[in-house]
Amino acid sequence: MVKFLSYLKNPIYKEAYIRPTFLEFISYIFIYFIAIIPIGVILFLVARGTGFENKQSILTFQEKIFYGILFAPFVEELLFRLILRINKKNLIILNISVLVLLIFFIIKREPTRIVFYSLLTICLSICLIYIKQCKSLFIKYFNIIFYIIAGLFGLLHIYNYLGINLSNFILTPLFAIPQFVLGLILGYIRVNNGFIYAVLFHFLMNLSLLVS
Repeated sequence: MVKFLSYLKNPIYKEAYIRPTFLEFISYIFIYFIAIIPIGVILFLVARGTGFENKQSILTFQEKIFYGILFAPFVEELLFRLILRINKKNLIILNISVLVLLIFFIIKREPTRIVFYSLLTICLSICLIYIKQCKSLFIKYFNIIFYIIAGLFGLLHIYNYLGINLSNFILTPLFAIPQFVLGLILGYIRVNNGFIYAVLFHFLMNLSLLVS
């Protein structure tokens, strides 16, 4: 826990991984639930008073298994954490993944997401062309980028809720807090222990939420 909190004070870019011990990996789970339990109680009360409802409650068990256990851990880590070690291979993988999602949303005719993923594709393509310059800037401002990625990860999960309207929209950032905390932990694991460990941790967290 001390190492994690110390890292959050000044996130730094790393090229080498350290394989976590079993106890160290378990400590990540402990940190997450210690942070989330009080936040979860507050959000539960806010949700009851504002009409927010988690989409998970209306999904079938099979849909929960597919989206929560099989799809989300790998795809979300691919989109949000793979880039935390920036190189040509990872940028190519990420660009291809974003292109696939862009095609998917074009087929579904979702204009907002089409615009977002089109812009992201352009940005990633520029980074591939100017890989050395982009990597230099990425490392220089890594501490800021680390938090931006965790923040975007949290905000993305606002889409998990129904009942959002103009009167309660101002409260929506509150519901991004649990995923923001998870994003910080996953980012730390990705940077220090590697992509696979981040996917595994994400899987375990989603599994525990599904069971609950």
